[in-house]
Amino acid sequence: MLELEPEPGDFTAFCREIHGYEPFPWQTALVDRVVKDGWPRAVSVPTGLGKTCVLDLAVFTAALERGRPVNGAGPSRAPLRIFYVVDRRLAADEVYDHAARLARALRSALSDPYADRPAAPTVPVVPTVPVGTATGRVARALWREGDTDVLEATRMRGGVTWSANWVERPDRLAVVVGTIDQVGSRLLFRGSGTGTRRRSIDAALTGTDSLIVLDEAHGSEEFAAGVRAAFALDGTPGELRPVLVTMSAVAGLGSAEAHGITGDDERHPVAGPRLRSAKRLHPVEVGTDADSRDRSMAASLAAWAQRPAADGQVVGVVCNTLGRARAVLELLPGEKVLLTGRSRALDREYLRGRWHDRTKAGHESRDGGPFHVVTTQTVEVGTDLDFDALVTEAAPLPALIQRLGRLNRVGRRTDARAVVVHGTADVPGPHRDASDATWRLLTGLCPPVVTGPGETPELTGPGPAVSPAALRRLTAGLDATEWQAMRGSPPVRTPVHAAALDAWVRTEPAPDADEPVAPYLHGIGADARPVVSVAWRTREAGLTAEEWRNTVNLFPPAAEESIELPLHAVRRWLTGSPDAAAISDDDAFPGPGEEPSDGPSEGGSGLEILRYRFDAAIAIVTPDDIEADDLIVLPTEFGGCDAYGWNPASTDPVVDIADLVGGGDGRAGVRIGPDLATAVRVHDPPLASRVDQLVTDIAADTAPFTAEQQARYRGRFAELAGSAPGDVPHLRVFSALARGGRLLTVNGLRLFVAGQAPLNGPSTAGLPQTLAEHQAEVSAAAGLYARNLHLDGRTVAAVALAAALHDEGKRDPRFQTMLHGGDEDAALAAPEPLAKSGTDPADRAGSGTARRASGYPQGMRHEALSARIAALHAAGRDDIDTDLVIHLVASHHGFARPLLPPVVDPDPRHLRLTIAGQEVVLGTAETVDRAGPARFEALNRRYGRWGLARLEALVRLADVYCSIQREI
Repeated sequence: MLELEPEPGDFTAFCREIHGYEPFPWQTALVDRVVKDGWPRAVSVPTGLGKTCVLDLAVFTAALERGRPVNGAGPSRAPLRIFYVVDRRLAADEVYDHAARLARALRSALSDPYADRPAAPTVPVVPTVPVGTATGRVARALWREGDTDVLEATRMRGGVTWSANWVERPDRLAVVVGTIDQVGSRLLFRGSGTGTRRRSIDAALTGTDSLIVLDEAHGSEEFAAGVRAAFALDGTPGELRPVLVTMSAVAGLGSAEAHGITGDDERHPVAGPRLRSAKRLHPVEVGTDADSRDRSMAASLAAWAQRPAADGQVVGVVCNTLGRARAVLELLPGEKVLLTGRSRALDREYLRGRWHDRTKAGHESRDGGPFHVVTTQTVEVGTDLDFDALVTEAAPLPALIQRLGRLNRVGRRTDARAVVVHGTADVPGPHRDASDATWRLLTGLCPPVVTGPGETPELTGPGPAVSPAALRRLTAGLDATEWQAMRGSPPVRTPVHAAALDAWVRTEPAPDADEPVAPYLHGIGADARPVVSVAWRTREAGLTAEEWRNTVNLFPPAAEESIELPLHAVRRWLTGSPDAAAISDDDAFPGPGEEPSDGPSEGGSGLEILRYRFDAAIAIVTPDDIEADDLIVLPTEFGGCDAYGWNPASTDPVVDIADLVGGGDGRAGVRIGPDLATAVRVHDPPLASRVDQLVTDIAADTAPFTAEQQARYRGRFAELAGSAPGDVPHLRVFSALARGGRLLTVNGLRLFVAGQAPLNGPSTAGLPQTLAEHQAEVSAAAGLYARNLHLDGRTVAAVALAAALHDEGKRDPRFQTMLHGGDEDAALAAPEPLAKSGTDPADRAGSGTARRASGYPQGMRHEALSARIAALHAAGRDDIDTDLVIHLVASHHGFARPLLPPVVDPDPRHLRLTIAGQEVVLGTAETVDRAGPARFEALNRRYGRWGLARLEALVRLADVYCSIQREI
């Protein structure tokens, strides 16, 4: 009989099958350590030695644990959600690509017969690994009963793309990429950019069954300490609590017990040359003055970038602010690119497709002149860049070590030069002291070359060696005081207290005087700044602000078409204030002179901005109305963004790229109009004329659209999708539309959509479903999740019962009338009560009309009646926790934490129910659950704050999953 369970020794084959290369010794040693002793608190590995592979390692070791037979109940020690926390957007893109590649390989392995998977996936996949592989054994170990997948890969985002089902199943393994603020705020029940009713689910998914890996994230030590302190005050079982691991390429960071490299890595045929890679550093001091420092520094950086550049070389130029990076780019001749995190995700993807082969680790030299890569702090973490020469502004030692790690990354060149430029009159800033201390260290190793702006005299001497091995020796020789001076003063940690936890756990309604989470994530004195997201949409001539708002709201903004920017910088830009570009590329690392202004801004009062918030109506606001975590939409004519990202000096129209979002998960939607062809023309000019023609043909067609019309246009999109090889945004969208697209006209806007397209208007009607059928499906799914998580029988029974009763309040005859579109006669004639009407819940106007016709009180929640009915069903049972059942029913839409909306029923009705063989008459007058707060408090003590949220998530995600499956 073939052995199906993976073994620790399979890790080498697992990596080779997925990525085409074998792991380094430190990685295989970490597998053994995790299997034997669990995860270490820290990992310290030099740049270029594959820290991102920790994702493969986490997935593999999870499979080892999950593949073992379960003897009786009890939770598994393997994480279900692996959070990779990184603050650099370019790095986040590459980490996500790595995770997505891993997910695709495991998904393909489901068709491996030796993986012994009981059921075929819903969507056919093409195998990419041979049968009988280590990948197949890992996939089989990870698979759970009733599932069609083994691993999800996702990015934490705002807008409509960060949906309520970002993790489809709570029992499925997932890899999630995000920042400290995104992960931390969700873990502490205050998810930024999400609705209040979503908070408990996000807290459960981040705060239980999770591994949180913090890769070079600023404030990671403060974050990890805060999370551990929070759980020390909570009753959530220890085996459910998150495991936190900090990672750094800097040997001076991390605990003494950190997992790191050994002599085996130094002797390794690939790792060894990377550790000893030849690179030399030359400090250059530029005389600048306060009036011309930005121009002088830009001139010097550009001049030195051209000085060492030979034909075919890739020269990196790292600047400390976006403004300086833009200035350097303008001064450089020839081939060049600007890489920053302050850009739209789709724009970054197109850019990366053009330059990645030229700059990736181990790239081949090309004929022609040098290729200049101008960038910012965004290259300091995780990016696959390999420079032949480097010019960088001076920076604190940890940042400088990371930048040097992009030079001669794989050690193939025998000589590589780094020039570090220091301005004598740069603006003092939060990190200037650390940068100055680092500069003193460097100039103590090698006297600087002193020059004027733009001058590039001969560099004398070889310069000190700055290979990863040499830098580790250098930092090892620093005492704690020296190291801290070159790193910068850490923020003061804010002690977590029980009162704060009790406030945060109250998610709906939240306390009026709410406790902010930022000081607990970053500490007091941290440099983290509030951010907003900015998107651009076409505003047709003649449209009023209200008409434009309504058009945008039908096709809401997505994170992929927006840029995250500091709030103060956006306000400066929108009001015409100077220095809007003087920002760094790191929300926790302000640039020189970057200081938020106090008070209202001058000017900009006539500017009309659309503000989009999760679970809230889109609003027309002014710059001073913008708040942290808002997503704002500007007219494309306002400018401010080009192919490289945010450019506050630009007044050229911005390309509206909303139609290029999605496709990878089968969901996509395009507006039939000129914006689609314009966006394609920018990125794929040969295809634009065909897109233009298709748009013209669809626009000229008449509704209602027949099946033949739909099929014809799907075929046209299939032709577009097959026009060129490659995985690029517009081809992904066209491919999704080819597979399942359909034509819609919503309030005059013609759309072609596929899957669950994120629309705020009537899109696709689901099928009506009876109450009995829906509750049975949700109960089966929730019970399955609970069993797959190895909950005890008593808790499994409570979860399944709550799911079986969660919508009982819809038996109210007025609710049934509402589900029948306001037709009371149809509701009375129906053979069974409905749970789902079959109409689109996004059709707010239609829903409002039906509610008013039914007489159902506005704001009244069906969960209130459902909870009362559940209490009657659970009464007297000693095999379940009755209070838990009632709470899970009352909270299944995110309310009742601790209160349901206190709506008085002005016209109470009576329901006749049969419970346990007895007829019961129940009135709707009692809509206020006065015992709810005390029950909520008791359950939080009993199960822990995150433990209770986890149980809620089982019911709520089962409800969401079953509802979506009906609509697809």
